[in-house]
Amino acid sequence: MKIFWFSGTGNSLWTAKKLAYAAKAELVNIADTRDMDTVTVEDDAVGFVFPTYWGDIPRPAKEFLLKLRAPKDTWFFAVMTSAGGDSGVSFLCIDRALYAQGQKLSLARNITMPGNLLKASAKNEKAILKGTEQELKDILWDVFHRTADFKSENKGPGKRFVQQTPFRSPNALIKRFRITEDCDGCGICAQLCPTGNITVTDGKAVHGKNCANCYACRHWCPKAATVPVARMFGKRPQYHHPSIRVKDFLKK
Repeated sequence: MKIFWFSGTGNSLWTAKKLAYAAKAELVNIADTRDMDTVTVEDDAVGFVFPTYWGDIPRPAKEFLLKLRAPKDTWFFAVMTSAGGDSGVSFLCIDRALYAQGQKLSLARNITMPGNLLKASAKNEKAILKGTEQELKDILWDVFHRTADFKSENKGPGKRFVQQTPFRSPNALIKRFRITEDCDGCGICAQLCPTGNITVTDGKAVHGKNCANCYACRHWCPKAATVPVARMFGKRPQYHHPSIRVKDFLKK
């Protein structure tokens, strides 16, 4: 079994790690596949663990799914992490991408996690994280038994599948940041950026126009030097999953 993951704050990475440990599965960061034209797997079971961004899957996840190739009758499952516990159209998007390859999604489950964008109290975050343990146990039961209760629409992804991702515009306010004088050019944001959108130039972080909305740069900066231009999003204190560290993202 392989489990492909995408994560900004570490919520989805923590979930993927827990699932992989229990199921003895191999973990693969989809950011490591971004330069591949095709991603081929030979496993009879494949999982996806992604965050929900405004009721959809992240754009890099869509790009990845379109180039995934797997054997016929592979059992696919997906786990979505989200602040509200509602994945919107995320599972349908995954199923449609698989349908294009003659495959289908079999199991779809949500896990509620602290969000990466809007402000939440520390007390609420602790309560949410505590609740994930039971949610995960229920999902593991379904994974072990290869439950197949997701109802496919039997539709393909459509021509604008990737482009229809929320906030697709590179100039969307949600994707714009200012780098404060506190930035010391450590490069952590550049290492974590799943699209390679950040470089360090003259000792400062510089953002391009290929942002995926993951906000890893914001939440993992040791100097809190990456600040959203939109003030309402800047009110959200830095957050990352308490059991995840930077090194967890960088392991191959």
